Amino acid sequence: MPTLKFKDFPNIFKSIRAIKIVRPQVTKAYFAEATIEEVEVESESGAEDNEKYVVESGDTLGGIATKKGTTVAAIIESDPIITTANQNSLSIGQEIILPSTVPAKEKKQKITFKKADTGNLGKEIYVIVETKLLQGKTMAINVRQGKEKGIEEQDENVMLKDDQGNYNTMVKTTIGGMCETEYLNKDDFTDQAIFKISIDTSNDDKKEAWTKALEDATDKKTLLYILADAHTLEGQTELNIQYLGDTEEGEIRGEKITNRWLDTDGQWFELKNENCCTSYITSDQLKEIFTTATDDRVNELRDEFNNAFDKFSINTCLRRAHFFAQIREEVGANISTFSENLNYSVQSLKDTFSYFRNNPEEAELYGRSDEHPADQEAIGNRAYANRLGNGDIASGDGWNYRGKGYIQLTGRTNYEAVNEEIESNYPDSNINIIDNPDDILTARGALLSAMGYWTDNNLNNLADNGSEDSHVNAITAVINLYTESYSQRREHFGTTSETFKITECNN
Repeated sequence: MPTLKFKDFPNIFKSIRAIKIVRPQVTKAYFAEATIEEVEVESESGAEDNEKYVVESGDTLGGIATKKGTTVAAIIESDPIITTANQNSLSIGQEIILPSTVPAKEKKQKITFKKADTGNLGKEIYVIVETKLLQGKTMAINVRQGKEKGIEEQDENVMLKDDQGNYNTMVKTTIGGMCETEYLNKDDFTDQAIFKISIDTSNDDKKEAWTKALEDATDKKTLLYILADAHTLEGQTELNIQYLGDTEEGEIRGEKITNRWLDTDGQWFELKNENCCTSYITSDQLKEIFTTATDDRVNELRDEFNNAFDKFSINTCLRRAHFFAQIREEVGANISTFSENLNYSVQSLKDTFSYFRNNPEEAELYGRSDEHPADQEAIGNRAYANRLGNGDIASGDGWNYRGKGYIQLTGRTNYEAVNEEIESNYPDSNINIIDNPDDILTARGALLSAMGYWTDNNLNNLADNGSEDSHVNAITAVINLYTESYSQRREHFGTTSETFKITECNN
């Protein structure tokens, strides 16, 4: 049988039955981007109807009002006994009827984290360390140079800047410390150590050397990994922690390692130089372009663009300015148009589509009239049948492949070409607009279809030609040759040029 011994009393021991040892664990460590959103919630401060307060020694009506979050006037109005004349004549034990209040609405912030595989030099990023049975303990991290020499020698710590503006190669925080914040979902992070850092240095010469090293590196990037440690810190040296590191099946260059992480997919974290063209776009930038869009729509577009822009090489300020100028015209200031509106009247069908001019009785049947609404699916299947690679009316292609997305992609042929671009550039996007045509109605599908169309039609090359009106017109002509919106698109480009500061960009 096992023997239980006491550290401070070595001569005292006892035989006991076998016990199961439960070890605290560090299960994951990864880089992440944070999204903070405002959520409207019901305040918990509202009182119930007809709440009563019993007067205590020293109470005044004004003091009671302050204590209960109301006013003297409101109490006088709610209590039939108290008047303006006798409000200063309270007696101990007297019951006061407080005014009823409706629970107020207030806005609180919610924070969520999404794993990031890449980051930029000097740009804020988070490191998340997930644990078990370690709440309240201290966690430390280092970020280290990966496979080969990059901004530092291989396996050397890199300098970090913490959220207090301090520089060090090691950063510490409390596991579960996020629970001390005011975030609405703070209790989701009880077992996580969350570090807000940037890979940065206060030494200008070193920062210049880092920048040059990244510029000279293959693919303009270097590879980093995370070392997490909670058992060698002061006061925690006796912790028996199990680390579940994921570095190349637990090994780096033959050495068995358990407390080092590449990221949750076993890939190295990629660090690149920060510049205006490779930096993520912000919600504030998009709000300059889409001036009436909701925060949700703006944030969706921001997140999907930041995930995908490099994959489609929309990676210069000039390309971004041209791209978003066209998107702005296609979806409007409120980013509302994901799908073509086929709500045509009877006469409009005849005026717009040759099929309905040749079949006026079907225009009467399916078009909007005083007797019935428009049958948009029937209209789409007929207006676009046997065109743009679509099948006949019965195939349903006209409706499935109607104009959709941030650039109104239309017709099966165009969908197929763009789908190939998406699969080629972003194979793990989980978007397939041929097998699932309505994928394009999601924020991701709408954007990726526009990006796929952009690269399939070599619009990055046209964007590179410059910022004159003729360059905007050339791109517009590819997207919609016969549109009447050439001037509007040039105006939008004027806005996006300012947003992305193309005159200040060195690229």
